[in-house]
Amino acid sequence: MDHRAAEDALFGDALACEVSLPASLIPLPARPEAVAQLCEAAETLLTGLAHVEDSHPDEKDQHGPLEVALQRVEAKLDLVMGLLGSILAREESAPSHHLRWSRLGVSVVMPDAVAPGDLRLLRLRPAHWLPQHLELPVRVLATVPEGNGQRLWLAIEPAGGPLEAALERHLFRLHRREIAARQHGRPT
Repeated sequence: MDHRAAEDALFGDALACEVSLPASLIPLPARPEAVAQLCEAAETLLTGLAHVEDSHPDEKDQHGPLEVALQRVEAKLDLVMGLLGSILAREESAPSHHLRWSRLGVSVVMPDAVAPGDLRLLRLRPAHWLPQHLELPVRVLATVPEGNGQRLWLAIEPAGGPLEAALERHLFRLHRREIAARQHGRPT
């Protein structure tokens, strides 16, 4: 598959976000059940992340002292998670990469030498404050030399199912935050 067909396959009719995240591409475990386990773990992580990020109630919905106390506890937990995430980010061995990301896959420049058809594991941090990695089994659709590496088009394997839905919801939240930041004149 050439890079134009790979671009269309991954981003043609899907919501896509552009983000910079620590990411690495590593060999996929050889066990046959590994892909299913990785997909299940990734879907669980994204679902949990969605519950955390979507659980912050609006200020105007707060009415009583219990809700104010709960909001303080959530704020303290947010600060602790942010601190933990920043400490781990300093120790992060994977450099940040600019990704174009959809529910179907990722386009990224990596120094790794891979060939179309290769199966790999894409490891990235889905949120700056979250000290846990998201690991996605991917198939290399196409490669093109770029800079000191190669641009890769990586399709998430297998396509469809609950992982794809969880990815789409995560990317929708990222996209919504990016739009809100632009409207308020903040850097993304």
